Amino acid sequence: GEKQRVSEVLAAFEEFLGRLRQRTDQTFNTLIWIAETYSGLGQGATEGAQATTFFGHAADSYRQIIDRADALVSDAVKRKKMIPGVKLRLANCRRHQGSFEEAHKLIVLLATSQPLALDVQFEAATLYQAWGNSGRAEQFDKAIIGVESERVLGWSQIALYLQRLVDSGSKDADRYRARRWEARYNQLQCRIQHAEMATDAKEKTDQLKRARSEVQGMMLVTSVVDPRWKPRYDAAYRQILEGLGEPV
Repeated sequence: GEKQRVSEVLAAFEEFLGRLRQRTDQTFNTLIWIAETYSGLGQGATEGAQATTFFGHAADSYRQIIDRADALVSDAVKRKKMIPGVKLRLANCRRHQGSFEEAHKLIVLLATSQPLALDVQFEAATLYQAWGNSGRAEQFDKAIIGVESERVLGWSQIALYLQRLVDSGSKDADRYRARRWEARYNQLQCRIQHAEMATDAKEKTDQLKRARSEVQGMMLVTSVVDPRWKPRYDAAYRQILEGLGEPV
């Protein structure tokens, strides 16, 4: 049937990528294409083990680019601009693989050198949130409030930074506004996920109460919720109230 044909096509494509990956005459462009293709396959994979394998292959190609940067990109100025983006993508792959320590080392280097780069800050907060969900609940606080010594802002400070950019009258205000909603939502999810992992009832209640206060505080200064985000915020607030045993 259709599912079998899709599987056959994917298998053939994986075989092609595998052969391409083994070639020794790779250029920057071919390595980037291989890495991004594998990363895309990882994002779309329905099985965890398969996704991990795809992200691993992507990471291998990104690592090759970093290790061979001088040979692959002869222009020093261009190389200096391109390599941080490659390192960010490598950190993303390592996060998806659950290799949090390696991803963390990469992110700290990027955040300390580019503290106001939004993509870096989003990846840093996402890393700490994923790390928290792996069983390291103490990482949720870092995802929310950041780590000053690492120049990592965390979701709360990211949202404030984005609000300042919106208020500055930037031509990208709409994009910054959308990303602010994303940051605030992820902050709530950290609270909810932390509460779900808590074995102590007091800790669970404390996290949910903080989440409730954060939603209510946000609504005091925001009259209209972005319609693209409203269903997710409504669902999160309902989950918070249910967890606290309060009327929905």
